[in-house]
Amino acid sequence: MFDIIKAHLIKRKTMKKIVLAVVVAGLCSLNLAGADEDIAKFEAGCNASIATDCTRAGAYYSDKSSRSKNTDKQAREISVKFLDKACELKDGNGCLILAATYEAIFGDNKKAKFYIEKSCDLDYGSGCEMLGLRYENGTYGFEVDKKKAKYFYKKACKLGAKWSCKYEQAL
Repeated sequence: MFDIIKAHLIKRKTMKKIVLAVVVAGLCSLNLAGADEDIAKFEAGCNASIATDCTRAGAYYSDKSSRSKNTDKQAREISVKFLDKACELKDGNGCLILAATYEAIFGDNKKAKFYIEKSCDLDYGSGCEMLGLRYENGTYGFEVDKKKAKYFYKKACKLGAKWSCKYEQAL
């Protein structure tokens, strides 16, 4: 399903929508079914330095439907805290969701760039793919650089991000 959405968004070259698609994909990959009951478990896991639990807790608080007890601002602050810890614990998905949060919600392209690069450095294929997209299109503070775009697409492809293989061939 995500591949179909992503293909449509790439055709339109709408980077803001691509960022949101990455957030959705990252959240979907976490399987947050039953999250309301599991948030205490995610938080405890994060406190025990389990990176994926930090990412799940961050995703929980970034999801509007689960913020009933927090204001949007409080939920965002809590989400960023958990995602930052996930990234520190070397979870590339947490880094990428954090990058998308800084781009889409806070409009902070400098921090977003840092976390996208960190996601790729941690060999998270989707993070490398996002770097490729940024360099190919020159968006969110990135300069157009087709050589770098091709490099990151190739790395993402090797890491299993299937669309990147097609993007690399298209450059």
